[in-house]
Amino acid sequence: MKPNEPKRLGSQKAFVLLMLIFLPLLCFGQPDHWIKCNKALWNYIEKPTHENSLKAYELLPHNLNGGSFPAGKTSDSIWLAAAKLDSMMLLGSRVALRIEFRLFTIADGEYAEGLDFTMGKLINKYPLLFLQELKNHRDLISRLGNLVCFIGLDYVDNAKLALIEIDNRIRSLSKINDAALINTRDECIKELKNHRKIFEEMEKEK
Repeated sequence: MKPNEPKRLGSQKAFVLLMLIFLPLLCFGQPDHWIKCNKALWNYIEKPTHENSLKAYELLPHNLNGGSFPAGKTSDSIWLAAAKLDSMMLLGSRVALRIEFRLFTIADGEYAEGLDFTMGKLINKYPLLFLQELKNHRDLISRLGNLVCFIGLDYVDNAKLALIEIDNRIRSLSKINDAALINTRDECIKELKNHRKIFEEMEKEK
């Protein structure tokens, strides 16, 4: 552990504790469901037990037409929690990934884009985990191309680098030969290959 690591971890723990203390004030005026959902997310981040993970997962909507959406400070708090979940997910946490898939039910605009970007990174790091949970939550992904192909704004004007990243993702997914995941894998690869054509044309125009 690095010398400044205990201090950093202590600061993060203090931040989460403050969020839990001030949740009632942040959520004032929100429907009771979203207050409970927000609190469950932060409880899981503070204490990532199996019980806390199930509660956070179950309280989020189960489909894309789940009804009302969180708003105001409650929404801000939920997406702040999502940023904490990102770090856990990128370390290979299946539970954090499952919760983030459920967050697609209340995500639009920049929040949906953020989920696409962060989850997409798992394709190279944990392709098996990515495909397993994508299959389990396929009904929550209305645009698969956005999830597997959004590689970030840094690649928009650099077609050569974009092609390398896309090829890396195709290569990572191609290594997964689990019979139960073949259809999901091939669906993702098809989207990546179609997206690749855009950057191929950009390279030709140089």
